[in-house]
Amino acid sequence: MIYKSANIKSKEEALERLDNGEVFCTRTLTDVVLEIKYDPSFVFKGESPYRCGSEALQNWSSYIVWAVKEAWHTNIPKYGVLCWVSDTECNPTSGNNACDIDIITAHYECSVYFEGLNRFFKYAEPLTKKEIQGYYTDV
Repeated sequence: MIYKSANIKSKEEALERLDNGEVFCTRTLTDVVLEIKYDPSFVFKGESPYRCGSEALQNWSSYIVWAVKEAWHTNIPKYGVLCWVSDTECNPTSGNNACDIDIITAHYECSVYFEGLNRFFKYAEPLTKKEIQGYYTDV
């Protein structure tokens, strides 16, 4: 996963963005990535709705290092990304075979489509390392 700085300038801005549904990430000293988000279900339990992982957010001054996840298609490498592709939403793990595999070479901000090697697709999701290994066999 690619992360980029959330560029938060103040605690007030952090609160506002969390209240509007934005989700941030931070790393622990052991390099574990935790999500920081607003979860209103904790209000009814008498706890803070601002969460860092499963705990109440304690360190508000850490907003200066918070990050956001960057979509995989914002920086497609020169030779593309191996993806599950379809013109209808599909779940490649469901076994319904509604997805194909293609190399996505571009996605333009002004378009909802992903450019494959020979055609365009409405949906594209990169294969996981495990899925790629499933197609690889040692000779």
